[in-house]
Amino acid sequence: MEAEAEAMLIRRSGGASAPAANGYRFLKAIPIFGELSLEDMKDLYRLARQVVIAPGAVLLEKGAPGLGLFVLMDGSVDVFSGPEEDARHLNTLGPGAYLGEISLVQDGPVSAHVRARTSVRALRISRVDFERFVDTHEAAALRIFRLFTQNLAGRVRALST
Repeated sequence: MEAEAEAMLIRRSGGASAPAANGYRFLKAIPIFGELSLEDMKDLYRLARQVVIAPGAVLLEKGAPGLGLFVLMDGSVDVFSGPEEDARHLNTLGPGAYLGEISLVQDGPVSAHVRARTSVRALRISRVDFERFVDTHEAAALRIFRLFTQNLAGRVRALST
């Protein structure tokens, strides 16, 4: 399945490449990575692959398996409640936004439908690569999962009020 996801993104982008030089600051700004050491952050960044998504292309399909974390560096995406024409528009995200982080830790279906509004350049970290990272970086894994839990609790509290 991971190979299929990579092939799909490569078709959309015209080819995958190593992470963009300025992508490091975008990845570092994600709250769940906020307490990583410099060395751990560099190792995580080396796993990221740059993808380019054409305007109108679907980045994440509701109900499909997650493809990993996407960190937007250029362009914008629209987030919808589903793929239908009359689906509710939930949000528009731009540079610095990230999505798909749940798929790093849970093998489940995507909960929203995300389509590129403009040409999008993003960093992607697959679940397989992330699992390999946490398996070999125990201290970083503890920090990430603690921050992930805090972030999730904050979202739940915000939805409850």
